[in-house]
Amino acid sequence: EHRIYEQIAIRKQLDVVSFSSSVLLEHRIRKGITRNRLRVRLGMKTPIISFNDGITKLGLSFFNEFFFNVDKYANSNYYGQNRLYIGFDISITANLSLGLGYLNQYISINERRKENNHTLMIGLFQKVDFRSKQLPQKWQLL
Repeated sequence: EHRIYEQIAIRKQLDVVSFSSSVLLEHRIRKGITRNRLRVRLGMKTPIISFNDGITKLGLSFFNEFFFNVDKYANSNYYGQNRLYIGFDISITANLSLGLGYLNQYISINERRKENNHTLMIGLFQKVDFRSKQLPQKWQLL
């Protein structure tokens, strides 16, 4: 399966709470058939325990993501699935954190078949800074 997508993401910081929202149009190509779906995600993060320098040691994360089938294969099954997550973010270093939480995934396969999955989520996240740094003086060109 190949996935091509367009995405718009917005983040807003209000005091210590970070809010995020995104809309993603996903094109899933498999065996010559292209399926399209719209994904709408709302989320927030807030620190629970912070150090004096503002670095969060333990944080709380939440998101709710809705999937809508928007192609000719939907057959009136436009509401595809919902992913609801709540969990903790645990800082290991300034650039490395561990996520631990619960994901409830509701999937509408067709009109008569639905699934409700309960999942323990564990993730390791690394922040990488790709912004250009100033080169040392000896490396700079005239």
